[in-house]
Amino acid sequence: MGLDIAWLEEKVFKEKIDSVDASLINKVTDVCQYKAGDVILEQGKPGGALYLVRSGSVSIHCNGVKLASEGEAKLFGEMSFLTGDPVSATVRAETDCEIYMLTRNGYAQIMRENQAMVFALFAYVLKNTASMIRRINADYTVMQHYISGGRA
Repeated sequence: MGLDIAWLEEKVFKEKIDSVDASLINKVTDVCQYKAGDVILEQGKPGGALYLVRSGSVSIHCNGVKLASEGEAKLFGEMSFLTGDPVSATVRAETDCEIYMLTRNGYAQIMRENQAMVFALFAYVLKNTASMIRRINADYTVMQHYISGGRA
């Protein structure tokens, strides 16, 4: 099964993708299927790919603690993708999932062939990362309030 280009246009790029760009994305992106319970990424292992949830949901765990659940159009793996460091969390499929995977080499190929597309992808990564940071800040604020004696 190939990439759902119309879905990518709507969720990621926010504009129409021509056939040349669609062919490039198809060439460098893998479509992966996972069953509920499958480990997609394992904390401490090598990373280097960006994952986009096309359908289903995943759970993110750090040191055995569940941090979040993510669903359609959410990214994961972005930290090791950007830094080259080992994966910082374990990601498991909560339900059967279809995941789009883009390696650093695939991203580099897009960079060589279409800078506008690379910019759109990077903007999407930043948007998702900013959303995650906002959520962490809100959780941290609640935790600090609780620790200081306040109750929610």
